[in-house]
Amino acid sequence: MQITYLRPEGRLPIVKTYTVAALSRRTIWVNGEDPGLSATDVSGVVTSLDAALPIIVERALYLNAQGQFFSAGHDAVGVTAASTDWFLAEGATGPFFDMYVLIANPNSSAALADGEQGGPRNVQIYILVANTSPSAGRVRVTLMLEDGTSVAREVDVAANSRTTVWTGGTTEAASSPFGGLTAGKRFGALVESLDVNGQAASIVVERSLYWDCGGVWWAAGSNSLATKVR
Repeated sequence: MQITYLRPEGRLPIVKTYTVAALSRRTIWVNGEDPGLSATDVSGVVTSLDAALPIIVERALYLNAQGQFFSAGHDAVGVTAASTDWFLAEGATGPFFDMYVLIANPNSSAALADGEQGGPRNVQIYILVANTSPSAGRVRVTLMLEDGTSVAREVDVAANSRTTVWTGGTTEAASSPFGGLTAGKRFGALVESLDVNGQAASIVVERSLYWDCGGVWWAAGSNSLATKVR
């Protein structure tokens, strides 16, 4: 089997190969496997090098505290595959607990906010704004790019209507207000209802995403409701 040890950003993964005997268990003490693993945050991607020989993996962690050897610890079973969505049911913060969400990206490319335009998968993003007010309104859509910059455009939204804002396109136009600005880039989006004649329209915002897969145009897609900031 092979283990790819993922370390914090800026440090290359460390890859090790191991042999596990038939009908047996092998324990690997990660701290001693490599100098680069002796004191670091680390995740492990464990792969059976023979597809016909599945394996079961667990991770045990122990802590010395208050002068006692291995006075605390816990164990977790490895997941069978990475995923784009995770639900964390257990969590607590306060005077007794410090909570950390640990994220490992085993892919060869970076993962940022769930917004991307173009690229090898022909990803297309549509920001959908419903104006539920009886009067017309105006919204500002700000795309926050992964390089720390942002670009904003204002869009009119008619009363009791839905407006689609496409983040793609090659030239800036009414149907593509971000045309020529987002190709091959990842971003997050902020949608704000602006004051028009002393009143801001009530809006509901969603994000639809579509992409090509297996040579099929728009073979996959997803939709999510925006999170209300205020």
